[in-house]
Amino acid sequence: MDGYIARRYNQRSELGAILDPLADKLLLVSGIVLLSIPWRYFATIPLWLTCTIIGRDILILVGLVVIQITIGKVTVKPRIPGKIATVLQMAVVLWIY
Repeated sequence: MDGYIARRYNQRSELGAILDPLADKLLLVSGIVLLSIPWRYFATIPLWLTCTIIGRDILILVGLVVIQITIGKVTVKPRIPGKIATVLQMAVVLWIY
């Protein structure tokens, strides 16, 4: 919703371009972690899937830091495979819930 408002009123910042996807990712990962804990009334996400999702995110973050250190400023742009992965992760959360 905040991304829509920012685009609608043409309010963009470099910090917002970093923090908005980070906040979305943290919300999604926290939901996945919480749903991987065995609860009484909820089904759980398999631990291997939780580790795969978190491992992918850590690998991307480490790669970003390495590129930042070696080359300099990194421009992050959303791509279709990343958007598909996010939609699939959201589908897993909704499916389990």
